[in-house]
Amino acid sequence: MNVTGIIAEYNPLHSGHRYHMERSRKETGADYIIAVMSGDYVQRGEPAVLDKHTRARMALLSGADLVLELPFPFCCSSAEDFAASGTGVLDALGVTDTLSFGSESGDLENMKKAARFLAREPEEFRLALKDALAAGQSFPAARQTALSQVLGTDADRKNKDQVSGTGSLSKPQVPGADSLGKPQIPGPNSLGKPQIPGTGSLSDSGFLAQPNNILGIEYLKALRRLDSRIRPFTISRAGSGYHESSVEERAFASATALRRLLREGDLSGLRNQVPPEILPLFSQGHFLFPEDCSQILNYAILMAQPGGYVRFNGFSKELSDRLACQAADGGSWNERILRLKTRNYTYTRISRALLSLMLNLTKEEADSWKDDFGPAPFTRILGFRRTAAPLLSAVKKHSSIPVIAKAADAEKLLPPKAAVMFRRGMEASQIRSSILAGKYGLSPVNEYRRPIQIL
Repeated sequence: MNVTGIIAEYNPLHSGHRYHMERSRKETGADYIIAVMSGDYVQRGEPAVLDKHTRARMALLSGADLVLELPFPFCCSSAEDFAASGTGVLDALGVTDTLSFGSESGDLENMKKAARFLAREPEEFRLALKDALAAGQSFPAARQTALSQVLGTDADRKNKDQVSGTGSLSKPQVPGADSLGKPQIPGPNSLGKPQIPGTGSLSDSGFLAQPNNILGIEYLKALRRLDSRIRPFTISRAGSGYHESSVEERAFASATALRRLLREGDLSGLRNQVPPEILPLFSQGHFLFPEDCSQILNYAILMAQPGGYVRFNGFSKELSDRLACQAADGGSWNERILRLKTRNYTYTRISRALLSLMLNLTKEEADSWKDDFGPAPFTRILGFRRTAAPLLSAVKKHSSIPVIAKAADAEKLLPPKAAVMFRRGMEASQIRSSILAGKYGLSPVNEYRRPIQIL
């Protein structure tokens, strides 16, 4: 049995995602595709545009064999925690052979190099990063500048060493090992498959500013920390960029562009951008956007003001003080973030902090869960294909973490603290359901009664 895992949000799913699944299955020779998917909130720190059950069904209709939920709150955490949780789930299942992810560069070897370097963060890199930040660069830009400077210096030094007959030429290289002496995680080349052409090198401007490159590097770092047997595989991202908001008829549109169409009510624009099998789910769907959460966010801000906000996950003292000065000003979700945004606080970082506040997720809670059992203490089955019965049997046999099929059984399957984490995730989903119900005049859905999606 050959199993390939994908970590995704599908917010919403589009033809580029189906292409990724099809290409992954073909290139890795996978019998089954497992998608570990964000739940009702996503890594940008906002509610998913469609609920997780609808998105799981879309994934199954588009090629996935099994869809699992990436645990809350790691689904709406930093890129590092998001990647650690997704890879942790795939590794703990005990059946995953390959992790396939999209990237802007498509250059696995350069991404491995960046992952090895960033995992150890040498002093010269930290100093270069500090200087770039002090010069007014945003964190992503500063990190790219520091990486380019330090690796460029290393390259110059190696060239000089080679000319003088010292350095890397005088040191025997351990076969199959990286520069740290650790065996390399086999990539597509080691499988006898051609490396997908890439466009970026570590010194290229923007290599570390591209969201899929960033996530890919975090996946590689997580696999190294786990000493996982899972092989990484990357596919060069096709079509529009991640943040591109326009839709081009002949290119894969980004999820950002599709969310814009949904916000504008332009479902006709989806026809050439999503797999035809899932179009009816959009027609029947009810969509939620960050602005729809503005009222409950403003309420949470006012109620939490007396104790300050630094206790909530993602808040520093500086960000807490800035919000306290603006607490009574009101405004939409977006307006709140734009007023708080600075060079040091990106839009996404602030959005994640505000989401934690809205969901009453404290720093103490999040840190204790992470410290006690890491970012992958369990996962929940959102959907599967009937043809994936052998895969489900293998997961049941080999998984080292609880795989929850029925939400009501979680309390019995999980240790007490993990059960609290699961329950808090269910409460977060219930909040999303209540906001959606208020927007469309629906009855809130009990998350504990939602069935598994089966095709």
